[in-house]
Amino acid sequence: GLEVEVPCSAEAYAEAPEDRRGSRENSMFVPCTPVPGALTVNAGDQIQILTNGLFRSCVHRVANPDPSDATARLSLVLFTGPRPDARLAPLAALGPPKWAPTTSGDHVRAKIAAAAAE
Repeated sequence: GLEVEVPCSAEAYAEAPEDRRGSRENSMFVPCTPVPGALTVNAGDQIQILTNGLFRSCVHRVANPDPSDATARLSLVLFTGPRPDARLAPLAALGPPKWAPTTSGDHVRAKIAAAAAE
């Protein structure tokens, strides 16, 4: 199922099994229980920038269900975004900008470069 990373206390982090610990210190993954008949949409970084943080991009992962679980999971993964030369900046109506203007392509290239440097 879908799991999201949430902040937690240092004590909870220390007691969490290693496979539940998040990618950041003092964070852990918790199940995101699906609502029957609902559609789950993960808004990514570019939506976070456009909405000036109103919709937040979250660290998430999809864990394989327990083999004994008889329920099926249907996943349809689609990554989409604007043209690489599209301007990417917070919408003016949403207050003072929290991010500097860039382009979609420059944003993606910066994310790839940062991941490669880790």
